[in-house]
Amino acid sequence: MAVSAFNQGSLYQTSYSNNQTSTLFAYINPNKIQPVEIYQSPKLSNFQNKVSSLGLTPYFENKLTFVDPIDNLPLNFRNDKAALKAHQTNSAEVNQSIQELIKDESSPETIRNLIAENLPQILEKFNSAPYSPKNFNDLHGYGKYLLTGSDNQGFPFCIHIFSIGPNQETPPHDHIGRCVSLIKKGQVREILYVKDSSVSPALTVVDERERFTNDVVAVGPEEEFDIHKISVDKNSKQNAILTHLYYGINGVSKKQESSVNKIYSNN
Repeated sequence: MAVSAFNQGSLYQTSYSNNQTSTLFAYINPNKIQPVEIYQSPKLSNFQNKVSSLGLTPYFENKLTFVDPIDNLPLNFRNDKAALKAHQTNSAEVNQSIQELIKDESSPETIRNLIAENLPQILEKFNSAPYSPKNFNDLHGYGKYLLTGSDNQGFPFCIHIFSIGPNQETPPHDHIGRCVSLIKKGQVREILYVKDSSVSPALTVVDERERFTNDVVAVGPEEEFDIHKISVDKNSKQNAILTHLYYGINGVSKKQESSVNKIYSNN
């Protein structure tokens, strides 16, 4: 466990780094000239007991370490300086919103669920302008862009941006973990399927739903439905922009770039 201390004027903090996550431990002692004193302990419980025994006010903050998405972005997008700058601004603002949201929470599972519950607020300032389909003339030529991700102490997550053009669709697919889908712009049709049997690849349509801006739904192995297809009507006047929060992948590590478990033939 790496330990580092730094000075911010009259504020002293100690940073504990373990498994991609940093935690700040300190306590406030109003009787000292420097009111925030460092308490070095590998366990949060020890820190809390120390503060309680002294009758002092705790200072605790949980911080995530995020992945760098740039190498997982399309090459032409990386070479577009204006688009890349806007994407990096989006990523930084989302990371800051997540940090603020989870600063008092220590459970990595709860952290991930908090992000899911507050996805619209986290993406409130999101700028959708830089994102376009990869190939407008390809049925499956929608654009996919990694916004952020984290290992989150063994409970990884990531957020991808999808830009789906008119007359484009995803193939029917299921997921390795939970997928929380937010429509940021436009309208899509989502078709939900179930497998006909455990051994047959054939699918049966169980529901179709129109989804609009700010709509949020979840699919996945533990949700009511997992297999779905998303499409944009050929007569639509704009691309649809979706943000998907995925459980179980950080977006960059080997075998963690995609949440798709299996792709099915189009029904």
